[in-house]
Amino acid sequence: MIRHPELVLAAAVLISSPMIPGVLSGSISTETALIRFLIALLFCWAGGALVSKVIRDYAASKERQASSERSKGINQAENLYSTTQPADMPTSALPKEQSAIAQHSNTPSSTATSSSSSSSDNAVPAE
Repeated sequence: MIRHPELVLAAAVLISSPMIPGVLSGSISTETALIRFLIALLFCWAGGALVSKVIRDYAASKERQASSERSKGINQAENLYSTTQPADMPTSALPKEQSAIAQHSNTPSSTATSSSSSSSDNAVPAE
């Protein structure tokens, strides 16, 4: 499928333009000129279709690559999110260092929040 058939037609006219003086002087018949123009139009149409396909495939490749990079970023974010402890996960399923942190925390939240809450428990409240 060609997106701009007017460019194909313009290319065919440009390729056929050297025979215009021959048609005007009568050395080339009108039928011969018309057949040559149609042949040039077919070649230009095939070339335009080839160029359109190359551009379409390149754009699709870039879109797949961008989509793949987006999904990799989402997977990395999910992996980072999955390293924190959910509230209902038993501490025995965690690695030793996370299990120790989870046992010392007062709230069932992520390890970053539990470590900051344990340090604030020792602080004297301001009046």
